[in-house]
Amino acid sequence: MSAFVRRRTGSLAFAIFLVFATLSSIRAASGIWSYSSAMPAMQWAPAMGVIDSKLYLAGGSYSNTLTVYDPASDSWATKASMTYGRYAPAGGAINGKLYVVAGHDGGGTPHPNLEIYDPVTDSWSTGASIPNSYSYTASAVNGGKLYVIGGATGSCSSLDYVQIYDPVTDSWTSGAPMPTPRFGMGAAVIGGKIYVIGGGVNPCTDAEPVNVNEVYDPASDSWSTQAPMPTPREFPATGLIDGALYAAGGYFSGTSLSVNEVYNPSLNTWAASTPAPATLAPQNVSGSVINRTIYAVSTLTSETRMFAFTPNLAVYTATILEPINANGSSVFNAKRGSVPIKFALAVNGESTCQLPAATIALTRTAGATLGPINQSDYIMPSDSGSDFRVSSCQYVYNLASGSLGAGTYLVEIKVASATIGTATFALR
Repeated sequence: MSAFVRRRTGSLAFAIFLVFATLSSIRAASGIWSYSSAMPAMQWAPAMGVIDSKLYLAGGSYSNTLTVYDPASDSWATKASMTYGRYAPAGGAINGKLYVVAGHDGGGTPHPNLEIYDPVTDSWSTGASIPNSYSYTASAVNGGKLYVIGGATGSCSSLDYVQIYDPVTDSWTSGAPMPTPRFGMGAAVIGGKIYVIGGGVNPCTDAEPVNVNEVYDPASDSWSTQAPMPTPREFPATGLIDGALYAAGGYFSGTSLSVNEVYNPSLNTWAASTPAPATLAPQNVSGSVINRTIYAVSTLTSETRMFAFTPNLAVYTATILEPINANGSSVFNAKRGSVPIKFALAVNGESTCQLPAATIALTRTAGATLGPINQSDYIMPSDSGSDFRVSSCQYVYNLASGSLGAGTYLVEIKVASATIGTATFALR
């Protein structure tokens, strides 16, 4: 459960944070699905990467095609082709270049070759080949390195490999094996860790999708397990928006899914989101994010557009409660030592117990020296934070009043520098 936390005096270089979870109410997780213009060519299961707010799609459908989508103009361009045609390769963008590796050709032959695209010159170069080349891997870019995780073999086996490419040294290293060998997973980087969700364990039957949520920490080269995804599935289109991990569409034992679920890493919980169009759901969905929108490619032969999902912006409001009156008439004796700032929260008009990182600001509007008050003058360093939750959807901040002096004060609760609630009180 999230807590309302206040920093101690020794940490006053930073704002006083109210630490809650991010984007976990059902309404805040809803959003809108839309479509791109038609793709120049169908690319099932391509590698994807974002460079300068444009989406690069390489390979897929056993092709060596490279296309670029510009969301600003809803337009496509075709660029220089790769050397090798690939189905279900891994890839990602690092420092303005697109890295594509693994995948297989139409005959099932894997491609260990690493190809690197430079959009400045519209040309490809090569890098060190991946030690173990498979298809249907998860891939993620973290700390300037490309991580290629799991995958499937041609002998109906799924894999636990973690293979890491460093473009600085043009070399591959191995990480600790993934606890659950699988293929067709979604992946996203959150706080320097790689979350790998869903997938399947038998690539020959598609009958064993999983809902596991395993997290790789490169710093310790170790794995941990978090709350499982509610709906087991292979090939979810995944993306990180506003600190929340979305998983849309996918495949379950021969059935296409339109389910869209969102994971809150702060609370380690999942919630339902707006379902994907039914046509998004088939096998081998790929996804990538630009400007708060997840773009996904379907494998339906009848669908030549990308799908796009944009979560609704969460609008937060805080209502400050008694003992501070809404009309600003509350008066407290400064010598009592504290003023309780109680408030209730809402997101998009609905009550919630969860809020992103926020700050409390205090300004003297009448009395001695007017203007903002330094937080060191009203923080209570003895508090541990355990007493800040009043009830399920109310919070309290015990503001230290002993050194403030007589006057009138404005309290502001802020999220991302925007004020979401205010109150006025007086000290005597």
